[in-house]
Amino acid sequence: MSVTADDIAVELGRTTPLTSIETAQWMIWIDDALMLIGARLGDVTLLDQTKLDYVVRNAVATHVRRPDDATQVSISVDDA
Repeated sequence: MSVTADDIAVELGRTTPLTSIETAQWMIWIDDALMLIGARLGDVTLLDQTKLDYVVRNAVATHVRRPDDATQVSISVDDA
């Protein structure tokens, strides 16, 4: 089994993105996760696929929830 955008949506508890850009972004993140796992552990086809899918699904879902560290910006203005 391989992870799809639909799997990520289920993990997040929401519907699959309606925009092809967001779906494509999720697929890139899935591919990136597999690439990084492969770089560390070797041929991903030799790994337990159920566990691999779990790790990829959770890594991408976490990335969707928090895409970067700058999620909130506060600006203060002193009118005095």
